[in-house]
Amino acid sequence: PMVVRRNLPSHPALGTGADATGLVVGSLRAASLAVALAGPEGDWRGSLAIMSVAGLLSLAIWLILAPHDRQREGEVVPPHIAWSHPAGWVLGLLFGLQSIVFYGVAAWLAAVYVDLGWTEADAAQLVAIFIAFGLVATVTLPLVADRVGTRRGQLVGSALTTLVGLIGLALVPDPAVL
Repeated sequence: PMVVRRNLPSHPALGTGADATGLVVGSLRAASLAVALAGPEGDWRGSLAIMSVAGLLSLAIWLILAPHDRQREGEVVPPHIAWSHPAGWVLGLLFGLQSIVFYGVAAWLAAVYVDLGWTEADAAQLVAIFIAFGLVATVTLPLVADRVGTRRGQLVGSALTTLVGLIGLALVPDPAVL
């Protein structure tokens, strides 16, 4: 958020969306490849090792390309953290809960559907579809978020859509793709 605020002050939703897109694309690739990388023996250790190498590669690229910290005329300016501002706490809680929902679904959706009788490959593809729809939302919504509605309305709409989808999965799990 601080990098977005500094580099894209007039388009914060677009900058944050670009950052989130990278996370979602990585999750999508991991979900769609994890079972295939495990091979016919289902060796999750090999799949995890390959994913770890990809993570280390991205870290190396970030360390090469990341801008270096700068000082302003000899002074170090610490980041401002709004501990005493209620909105900061609410936003922290909101984004924490959003992360719990996303990563919880990404982590458990496949296992739930394997328990319901799906193959591991089909369940992994379901997770990939879930993340792909998240990618579409992550890419498209920031393009209009700075122009349409309020942040409050956007967050409420997103939360209600997520809630309806999760209730649908819990009550009627068979048409999961829908």
